[in-house]
Amino acid sequence: MKISTAPSNTITLYNKNWTRERWLEECRNLWFFVYVILPRVRSDKFQNFGVLHRYLCEYLASPSGKKWVSMFRGSYKTTVILGYLLWLFCWSVQLDLGESIVYNTASKDNASIFSQDFRDYLAEGEELRWIFDKIPAKAEHFKKNTQWRVEQGTTKFHVASLDTRQVFRHYRTIVNDDLVNDKNAYSESQRADVIKQWRLQKSILTRYRKFKIGKEIDVGTPYHPKDLAGHIRRLGSYDKFIMPYALEDGRGPVDPYKKNGVLTFPEMFTWEDFQDLREEQGFSVFNTQYRLETVDEADVLCKSEWIHYWISLPGNYWRIMVVDPAGVETKHSSASGITICDHAGSGIYILHGQRYWVTPKNLIRIMESLKETYNPDEIFVEREKYSVTIADTIDHEKTRLNFSFVEPRGRAKPARIMRLRQWFETGRILLPRNQNTELEDALTLYTPGASEYEDLLDSLAYHLDKYNPPKSNVLRHENTIEKALQKDFDDELKRIAGPQRRYQEDMDALF
Repeated sequence: MKISTAPSNTITLYNKNWTRERWLEECRNLWFFVYVILPRVRSDKFQNFGVLHRYLCEYLASPSGKKWVSMFRGSYKTTVILGYLLWLFCWSVQLDLGESIVYNTASKDNASIFSQDFRDYLAEGEELRWIFDKIPAKAEHFKKNTQWRVEQGTTKFHVASLDTRQVFRHYRTIVNDDLVNDKNAYSESQRADVIKQWRLQKSILTRYRKFKIGKEIDVGTPYHPKDLAGHIRRLGSYDKFIMPYALEDGRGPVDPYKKNGVLTFPEMFTWEDFQDLREEQGFSVFNTQYRLETVDEADVLCKSEWIHYWISLPGNYWRIMVVDPAGVETKHSSASGITICDHAGSGIYILHGQRYWVTPKNLIRIMESLKETYNPDEIFVEREKYSVTIADTIDHEKTRLNFSFVEPRGRAKPARIMRLRQWFETGRILLPRNQNTELEDALTLYTPGASEYEDLLDSLAYHLDKYNPPKSNVLRHENTIEKALQKDFDDELKRIAGPQRRYQEDMDALF
């Protein structure tokens, strides 16, 4: 937009005849600068992305000196960082603050692209340069700056990468953006090298707590629990802004298939987008890049490559249902976990595994329904205060639901669960294919002491205590699940074949 023919100290933006002083006053707000001023320069990056980016702008403009920003992949966090650094630069030039800024990233290519965008906005921002009138009005000024630095008066902005020698460089604001990437996160030596460079970089930051000088902003998405992103997340000296793709809404854990949770970026994404990403990337990558959760390999219960699925169920089996009731003395709401498995000589075949947020009475109703569907040979319930309440309720209501108790026997819940690891590693526990992904997520995301999945996995772990498969030469009646599947297949075949058969009979009668 061209400068209007109004008096020299006014310009028309969004049909507002404000003075330059008024525009400057409004631009003290980072959100206003990023999503009102910058889109007037180039609209390919900046637009109103909604409340998530408003919160991020408020966070970046807050006074704390050490910040950690971690947002899910595709959240445009680097775009907001670009707007923030342009804002700092413009105000430093306007007020002659002598700000020195360095943007540091993993690769030279990323650093070069960021620098080019930075210079383009200054060179093409006619309205931007009119508002901040201490910035040179001629666009050629910024085109003459080098690829790695933009300087005006006492203000300087530099870009760097992990390959840059940080010698004789001192800055008051340093931004590390995506130092961790898919090329340096999966090797122990490379992870250690990135953390080492990050630590040595501290010496080039001019930071004095006493005078409230110096800002350090680290930005990134985790790839590995021992990478730099995981290291910073554990530090207590940082003010943190951590935003996964969705937050819990009280209906249980976030699940893209059940649409449990609240999307943090609904302006750009729908639940179906994350369903596709979850399916395409697999739960390990998806949970790291979008849920921002990583699991240390030393603590992993089940790697994704250890998961095997049964094609058909054994003909000779002993079917057991185990219920781990929700605890009543935990600080967080928890669910009751129920698993139903066929025990055979070749291993344990999981038929059902799910969590339920229900009262004791409703849990009984669910147990009755599962008993009718799966016809287990035995039902076990972990003995605790909650399960005694269940037993009393069953006795009071005169139900036909008979079960026995299983005992923790002095073992902590994480210890009971981690016994499953060797069974999965050797392929002796098999999952049903194409069912709810909750059980797979529980297995691959579990870390000892994490409460989110413990009741479900503890229920599965109790099957190891009761594992006593029948002898291989003892014949068992036809498996009820396979029978039900076969019936469904026969019904579908009849539905499809019926019209075709009638059509053939009509054609035979006609000819």
